[in-house]
Formats: sequence, C-alpha cells, structure tokens
Amino acid sequence: MASENEARQILPGVEASLTALPNVVGIGVVLADESTHEAAIAVYVRRKLPLEVLQAGQVVPETVESTVNGVVVRVPTRVIEVGDFKL
Repeated sequence: MASENEARQILPGVEASLTALPNVVGIGVVLADESTHEAAIAVYVRRKLPLEVLQAGQVVPETVESTVNGVVVRVPTRVIEVGDFKL
C-alpha cells in the first residue's frame, strides 16, 4: 500500500485519466486506513452508478499506478459520491 506522501506524488500523473472519466468532478488523496495511515486516491463523482450501466472505459480503476523516484507505486482508489457543486 502507499503512504499519503506517495499518493500525493502520483496524483498529477493520474489526474488527466481520472478526470476524463464521465461523472468525475474531482480527485484528491484520502486515508484508506486510519490505523495504518495508508492512502487512497479519492475519485469524486456526481453519483455512484452500478457497474452494469457503465462501459469498460468509464469505470474508475480499483488501483492507479505511477513511478515515484524510480519505483512503481500502486495506490487504491476510493469512489466518493458528492453530487453537483453549486457556486
């Protein structure tokens, strides 16, 4: 699992692919497990949808990965429903 620092380091490398998915309104880093301080990439969506209604290219991957200091780091994702933002 990845630390919060590692998750923050790979965030710019995965941002474009995640924010290009339909229904995604933002991304960030959250703790996946407070007791171990393992991090996850939060993928904020307007509404969670059942997998059956999504096409293969529209599904948020369970993990994302990127290279940090020459080492491949894999970070789990967490899909979080937030609705629409209003200004």
